[in-house]
Amino acid sequence: MTYEAQSTSFPVTDPSLEELLWNLDLSEFQSPVDDSIPAPDHCVLDAKCRAIISNVKSFFEELKRRLGKKCTGTIFNAPTQLTAVACGVSKRLASSIQTGPEYIRKPIPYTHVRPQWGRELRRKEALRKYSGEWGSVIRHFVHAKFRNEVSVTVADLWNEMKETYPTFPLSQTTFYYLLRGLGFTYRINDGQRYIFENPSIVDKRARFLTKVEQARRENHLIVYLDETWVYDSMTRKRGWNDDTIPQFAPASTMEEFSCGKTHAKNKGKRAIVIGAMSEEGIIAGCTRVIFSGQGLIEDDHHGDMNHAVFEEWLRDSLPYMLNAAADRCLSIVMDNAPYHSRALEKVIVRI
Repeated sequence: MTYEAQSTSFPVTDPSLEELLWNLDLSEFQSPVDDSIPAPDHCVLDAKCRAIISNVKSFFEELKRRLGKKCTGTIFNAPTQLTAVACGVSKRLASSIQTGPEYIRKPIPYTHVRPQWGRELRRKEALRKYSGEWGSVIRHFVHAKFRNEVSVTVADLWNEMKETYPTFPLSQTTFYYLLRGLGFTYRINDGQRYIFENPSIVDKRARFLTKVEQARRENHLIVYLDETWVYDSMTRKRGWNDDTIPQFAPASTMEEFSCGKTHAKNKGKRAIVIGAMSEEGIIAGCTRVIFSGQGLIEDDHHGDMNHAVFEEWLRDSLPYMLNAAADRCLSIVMDNAPYHSRALEKVIVRI
């Protein structure tokens, strides 16, 4: 008689959650240390790290209290060791972290202060992002306005840039900070576009300074004379200027860019103001205002002044200057305007 062996298969059941938790071992969670980042010899944890470790330890201690006797023999029965493994610190350090009797989570302090986006930081960020592609384009675009003596605003420039360059990506605010970062400033238009030096000017300046120094040593009263002009319809006092263009700019720079915006001259009725000033301030009785009608002259106020007007003013003002000088000698400083000097007799030139 032949017997056939019969095999009996029993279904394999997955371990329960309780069995899995019971069989967990802390050594299984010991991960190797990453040596790619050099660790300091003596590490001091800041308030942020200590608060995080304290919260983790409080969590595991609360978990042990809630599990009660059921956690005996499991990893949850050792909250300090569990904290050390979870946070990647030593057991000694985890033991030194103090926790309260109640489960209270500590707030995490902010040890890193976010940078304040002030004006200077916004300018640098705009320069970093856009100066390489748009810096030169914007500078030439603005200087084209300067050449045409056009008063510009940020809004007008931004709108024209968008119309001229369809791919222009900057918002109006970013465009403003890029302008400032490129060296453009909104200030008073002083009309001084560039300065040049030559030997004759250097010599005259040296002689002038020598005479002024001599007058000061001899205790003279130094009186400065000058004239200026005003209009009833003068243009804006302030405007955009490029501060990156040096005053002693080479010819190549002046050909590529403009010299800046100048003063307006012929805007309505004009008044010429002439006066005298000393170290003590404006000399009383020496200020005169001369109205010259409509400003149709394409030059400054020198076109409306002449020898007769200046000499009459000087004769009337000299007594006030001498009175201010008292017992001191009087020294008058004035520029080389055409009406400040004239020839009394013509010199006969033989050819």
